[in-house]
Formats: sequence, structure tokens, C-alpha cells
Amino acid sequence: MPGKGDDQGYDNNVPYPSGEGSGEFAVAWVRFIGALRRLLAEPPSERALDAFLMLRDAALDALESPGMVANLQVSWSNLHGKKETPNPAHLLLLEVLAFPVALDLKDAEEKASKEPKRSLWKRLLGIGGTVMDSTHDILEDLPWHWKALLKGGKEVVDIFRGE
Repeated sequence: MPGKGDDQGYDNNVPYPSGEGSGEFAVAWVRFIGALRRLLAEPPSERALDAFLMLRDAALDALESPGMVANLQVSWSNLHGKKETPNPAHLLLLEVLAFPVALDLKDAEEKASKEPKRSLWKRLLGIGGTVMDSTHDILEDLPWHWKALLKGGKEVVDIFRGE
């Protein structure tokens, strides 16, 4: 079934962006998912969540897949290239870029105090979910199957966050 925007340069076989010219959103997204993976790697606080570890890993792998990353870049570039919408595209990029920095700051703060801060961990998971919601909503022309992965990723974050 064709997704919305399939006629706008989307290709399920787009090569993974690498090196120069990979696109700023693609690079930011890969860093975001890497940070989210790092955050979700902390042991679950409840043993029942162990049942969702395979789902967590599969969702993160899908969100970081070459097709997902490439199509996010295409959709973001389409939005950024429109005369009337560069600001929403730029704000989304800033939101995606900020998450890995926030996680690094959390880690530095915990290292300095030598005490894990579970409340900050939960807050960052919530922010990670918000980034996925923003990406889902702002990149309107992203095909439905890629949007479904964003929704699934958000659900995984909610499961581990306790929402």
C-alpha cells in the first residue's frame, strides 16, 4: 500500500546516509536513537519489564534502520525546503539535537554526585517520547509505515517509563 508522500522522493531502498552529504537531520536522528538506546539500556526497575526487552531492541533497530533514517531525511528536507516552513523544520532539528546533549549532561551530573537520579532518567525518557511525537506530527509527508515506527518507538518509551 503506497504511503502518503511516496511520490515525493521516498524510496524504501535508499542507502544509509554516511559520511559527507548524509544530511543534517539524518545525522541528528542517528545520534538521538543512539542516546535513547543508551538511556533504555539501564536495567528495568521492575522484573516484569524484562518481557519487553526484545520489543525495545527491535523498535530501536527499526528506528535506526537505513530506510527509516533516509526517509526521515527526505521528509525533513522537503519541509525545510518549503518557503513557508523552514522554522518548524529547524525547531524539530534543534529538538532532536538537544536530546543526546541532555543525556550527556545527566551522565556528567550523576558522575559528579556519584548517585543515579532515577527521576531525571524518567524525565529524559519522557522527552525522548516527545521528540518522537514531534517528528511524527511535524513531518506530515512521511509515509505511514515510517510514522508507525515512530508511534511504536514512543510506546516502547512509555512502557519503560511507566506511563
